[in-house]
Amino acid sequence: MLRALTQSARRSLRFALIGTTALAASGGASLLHAQAPADVAAPPKAQTGARNSGGVEQIVVTSQRRAALIRKVPVSVTAISGATLAKKQLYNIQDIATITPNVSFASTYQEAHIFVRGAGENLTDLGAESAVPIHLDDVYIARPYFGFGDLLDVQRVEVLRGPQGTLFGHNATGGVVNIIPNPPTPNFDAGTSVTVGGGPTVFGTSDFINGKLNDDGTLFGRLAVQENYNEGYFKNLNPTGPSNLNNENAQAMRVQLEWKPSDIFSTRLSIDFVHSHDNGPDTSYAGMPPDSPDGPILPAILLGGVTADPHKWEAEANQGISQRQFLNVALHSTVQLGSGTLQVIDAVTQSRSYFNVDQDATQLNFGSLGFSDHAVQTFNELLYQSAQEARWRYQIGAVEYYENATQQGFAHTLLLPPATNPIVFGGRVYTQSYAGFGHTEFDVTPAFHLFGGFRWTLDEKGDNEYNKFIGQLIQSKDWRSPTYQIGARYDVTDNINVYASYSTGYKGGGYNTGSLTPAFNPETDRTIEIGAKASLLDRRLSVNLSAFTNNYSGLQVNQVSTYSSLVTNAGAARIRGVELEAAARPTPDLRLELTASYLDARFVKYSTIDASRPSLGTLDLAGNYLTNAPPYTISTGAYYTFHLPRDQTLEVGGRVYGQGETYFSAFNLAEDSQDPVFRADLTAFYTINDHWTVNAFARNVTNALVRNYGQALANVVGGAFVVNYDPGRSVGITAAWRF
Repeated sequence: MLRALTQSARRSLRFALIGTTALAASGGASLLHAQAPADVAAPPKAQTGARNSGGVEQIVVTSQRRAALIRKVPVSVTAISGATLAKKQLYNIQDIATITPNVSFASTYQEAHIFVRGAGENLTDLGAESAVPIHLDDVYIARPYFGFGDLLDVQRVEVLRGPQGTLFGHNATGGVVNIIPNPPTPNFDAGTSVTVGGGPTVFGTSDFINGKLNDDGTLFGRLAVQENYNEGYFKNLNPTGPSNLNNENAQAMRVQLEWKPSDIFSTRLSIDFVHSHDNGPDTSYAGMPPDSPDGPILPAILLGGVTADPHKWEAEANQGISQRQFLNVALHSTVQLGSGTLQVIDAVTQSRSYFNVDQDATQLNFGSLGFSDHAVQTFNELLYQSAQEARWRYQIGAVEYYENATQQGFAHTLLLPPATNPIVFGGRVYTQSYAGFGHTEFDVTPAFHLFGGFRWTLDEKGDNEYNKFIGQLIQSKDWRSPTYQIGARYDVTDNINVYASYSTGYKGGGYNTGSLTPAFNPETDRTIEIGAKASLLDRRLSVNLSAFTNNYSGLQVNQVSTYSSLVTNAGAARIRGVELEAAARPTPDLRLELTASYLDARFVKYSTIDASRPSLGTLDLAGNYLTNAPPYTISTGAYYTFHLPRDQTLEVGGRVYGQGETYFSAFNLAEDSQDPVFRADLTAFYTINDHWTVNAFARNVTNALVRNYGQALANVVGGAFVVNYDPGRSVGITAAWRF
């Protein structure tokens, strides 16, 4: 591992040394003069939260790489603070999707896939990347299985909807999820929490400590650790496989060290490590495709196989293993240059994963699938920001990203002769990406503001692949594209803002590693959006409303082939929708919340063959819904605080959330979909004093069985539909102490 990290790190030295050396030189010269820091816009003290006057919490976000109140940002963004995540027992990205409009989640084996406004894909191939990337503390993370990790010691999570082709850029045609950790500070702080629960057995711990490391407080750090165990929601009836599936056994740690010798220079080292070893998901049988050449019955059943009943949370699996490891080392440095600031990010990331899952959904060892992945990436960014309070504000930067990734896949099926089993395929993918970008804002009047941005991206990708049936192939290709944004914001009052924007997005092409097929092309999109954000009734009511239309060209979609699932380009797609986020405090002790969305996401031009029903020939899918794009989502909650003696409080409440019918393939078949479904969570948050809290929770109280992913298997392994499910009901208590 160390050798791989060292070799990969060398590639970033050209960029990192230039940026960091220049930064250190500028910082060192500036330290001699100890200039005062530039003014940074911050919300008035009375607007920092709900506790001061009983109003709706006013969150400060960095969705445009500057700190600003969320209602002042002309972009659709949902921000959830760390305190809210803890109160609502929202553990990971999957949970956050349930309270964010037009966002859905899918899990394919061990990868986390996020869909925003219908954009996203179910990927297992290193030759392709996500349309909704995850950024950890502004560092782009290429491998999506990181998104499964529990949110450790975070300050907030921001979900940006729509193309982010200027400031975040890399492949962000659908949106961006940015995870912002709690930063270290010189002030001592510490805390610990323990969670226990049942249905299945749940146990977890989370601890942190923060404070200065030298006498003058110029060096300080923060350490956070976490461990989570979940017995597993599905009981496996097959004695040859693991006892439970959909379980969790994960550990995480974050170490941060910051040196701040003056107000104008600081540098922060952060190390994130996540490790998990569990049994993987249940793969349940959902039926055979209509007109299937294999007939209406699963081939494994014809050979004597028996499927389990997912409604009883039971499974039949001969094997199940899932291992993941993630390591990210990043250096964030900032120096004031005149009235502006220069930021440098240098990061090296390594991820490993291995899984092997049962694919026939019976007690027979009829079919299985596995992947072994290893990826090392470097990410380097230079960003200069002009003064926050200037009438004309701008940001200009450059990014270099490199990844060296290997993957080996293997599939076993009794439908093939022993000499051809298992099917082995894979390869090595090299990705190099460069981009220069700029973003600007101009105050035409104190109330009328113009903004815009531009990015030029060059992607180079090479693929050295092999397939047991076909042979070997070496390919390489490069793509380049501009993306831009223009828009305007008008402040009707200080508390009511409206905006309009036109944005473009670009997602690079790639390879279906192991298929020996030509590269698939980039996808591009164009989005028109209008929105309004308001804080009304003395901040007792907050409303964010947006409407958009989005046109995709070359949309990258997953398609089942003879042996595997491939990424191909659909001709065109059109997506239209409306999003609402509202929060109210009719009284200081009553909090009401509502998020809702409408989405019409359809293919405009797409013709292809369904490999599970080849006899039908080429099918015209124009008018079909995009995958993982429910026509509506809704989440509504109510929470009330009771004041008890000795400054104790008890907040009780719950929420109901649901979505419309969701398809998992472009063919829009009932067997490969999830019907409209609703779920409910309950919480009781007891604050004993400034140090102790106890949070009782019940999640998915009705134990609803909800599919989050489905696919038709290739004919070579039976051609059946298989699905994965969200977690079932769990109840428990979290006790936390803070110094």
